[in-house]
Amino acid sequence: MKVDLERKIPAISRLRPDLLALARDRPTPLYAHDPREVKANLARFRRAYQAAGVEVRVAYAVKSNPYPGLLRTVVAAGEGLDASSPRELRLALAAGAKRIIFTGPAKSRDDLELALRHRRRVLVDLESIRELKALGELASARGCTVRCGLRVATRHQRAWNKFGIPAQELGRCWRVARRLRGLEIVGLQFHSGTLDGPGIVVDTLEELGRILADELPPAFASGLRFVDVGGGVTPESFEGIYPWNRAQAMSFDRDPELNQRILADEIGPHYEAAEVLPVEAFAGPVAAAFRARILPLAPEAELWTEPGKYISHSALHLLFRVAEVKGRQTIIVDGGTNMIGWEKYEFFDYAPIFNLTRWAPRSERPMLVYGSLCTPHDLWGYYLRGRGAQRGDLLCMPYQGAYTYTLAQNFIRPVPGVVDLA
Repeated sequence: MKVDLERKIPAISRLRPDLLALARDRPTPLYAHDPREVKANLARFRRAYQAAGVEVRVAYAVKSNPYPGLLRTVVAAGEGLDASSPRELRLALAAGAKRIIFTGPAKSRDDLELALRHRRRVLVDLESIRELKALGELASARGCTVRCGLRVATRHQRAWNKFGIPAQELGRCWRVARRLRGLEIVGLQFHSGTLDGPGIVVDTLEELGRILADELPPAFASGLRFVDVGGGVTPESFEGIYPWNRAQAMSFDRDPELNQRILADEIGPHYEAAEVLPVEAFAGPVAAAFRARILPLAPEAELWTEPGKYISHSALHLLFRVAEVKGRQTIIVDGGTNMIGWEKYEFFDYAPIFNLTRWAPRSERPMLVYGSLCTPHDLWGYYLRGRGAQRGDLLCMPYQGAYTYTLAQNFIRPVPGVVDLA
């Protein structure tokens, strides 16, 4: 389906008074966090799997957006967190998560020690025989048993071969774990390797079912309490593609007159809508494969999954004010693209920018919207929705929560603060 950006305008109209009130007595730029979006996205995600006949347990991928308020919202909704570094693990612990999956390759001894100290809340997905032995030795030295999962790489994870234990080594892992006695293998995890559809997830579940049935002892399968699908689901994000940059090139030198043509409004439409698969269409085949291939062999296993972008994409809005008007079609705002960390909107993605002060959401005009960093690549976009722009106007780029705040950096200017919407 094509993502209809215009369909969101009524929701932004309803949100506008809250954003204006939020920024009234606060300096900009800032991020506005909306916990209502987090809850709504979680609810729709869960409903998609429930409708397909499977209860799914979510471990939100912290790397998508690690804002502590967002993490607390996920935890308050009864879900877990997926941490892929010691930093993220500490954030997950601070958020009060009762179920934390600790993933990521090449874990050090200190990493494993941290997880072991919080073993009642943290389950480690082991990526190699070395990690398995190291964790087992640490657990044995403490005289405790720790539950863990194995991240597995089948032939369907070819593009992600830095992750996981080759499927043919699962039997060896099982034997090593039994000898160490400090480990209890209770789950399998794999990365889907794609956001485009459920195909690789379904193929991997089928392959794991065959391996469990044909290559591993029955006790391995009967001891499984979860199968964890890493990787996300494409959200219906509030972005499009510039029709004049379908190749996603990072230079416009090939067309020196491109800016002039954009500002003359000679290129239409201003964006092409992205095409995504609804989460319901993703969840159906995955749930069916889990029921058919895994549950007959591992009847106690739950389906876990680690969505990040899907949960966070709409939960953060970027707010900035017009700081300078430089002619009829150029403005500078007080927020730099260090808020998102890279040239996302200069070259790659279109995202609508709304003038909340001069509100006219369906009236979009060519306008170079620059940030205030001392670099020419600090560009928020080529269009502005509203009745022009004057110094002091409050602008918003809504629904920009995934992999923006995560990548923000103290480049020239500091990373702004986050304010929660009530």
